Amino acid sequence: MNRINAFFSLRSILKAIEIAGNSLHILAYRVYIERIVNNNEQLFSSNFKNESISQIMAKAPDWIQKARNKWKYTGKTRPDFAKEPGAGQESVWDYPRPPKIDPDSRTIIVKHHDIVIAKTNNAIRILETASPPTFYIPPSDLNLELFKKVGGSSMCEWKGAATYWDVVLSDKVFPKSAWSYEDPFEEYKTIKSYLSFYPAIFECFIDGERVQPQPGGFYGGWITSEIVGPVKGEPGISG
Repeated sequence: MNRINAFFSLRSILKAIEIAGNSLHILAYRVYIERIVNNNEQLFSSNFKNESISQIMAKAPDWIQKARNKWKYTGKTRPDFAKEPGAGQESVWDYPRPPKIDPDSRTIIVKHHDIVIAKTNNAIRILETASPPTFYIPPSDLNLELFKKVGGSSMCEWKGAATYWDVVLSDKVFPKSAWSYEDPFEEYKTIKSYLSFYPAIFECFIDGERVQPQPGGFYGGWITSEIVGPVKGEPGISG
């Protein structure tokens, strides 16, 4: 395909994406293609090919800002339906947007029956309005030989593109049961290569308390007695 034909093919793809909408799943592709269309001289530029998604997205802050601004609640006020936290509890509606990075020194254990997959006292909680905390565990506290990087990704407007991991045990494989951000946006470089886990799949504990999974299937928040909601993923709750 010559350069002119390639240029107009990209125009067609961009138009199709515009019709499809602005979901985060296609956001990176849209920015990538739009930038080529706007400067077709870069179609074969090695420098462009070597740019990360974060670098591409950083050059389209309007798209990121649009996704970030869509939320009604940002932790400044609670909705009327929010439960009142008791002593020692946190309301998920008090968590901020942008999400807060919160180091946590409690003992975090992720396991499957007797197999310990991760154990740490150096986790990082990510606290975002309406959602239970997600706990990210540093690579140094993971049983790394149990993990296999797999294809597929999803886009978070705050943290960037997620990488998914299978957890491979001797008798069973748990597909896409953990995720990380290998090239997060600048604000969340702190959790680069840290892994988080779905408590619906594994037994997760915080200082001995068994974690309950966030409703909704897709979400990976950790619910314990220290938080009150209702949380994103429950019927009628979107955040």
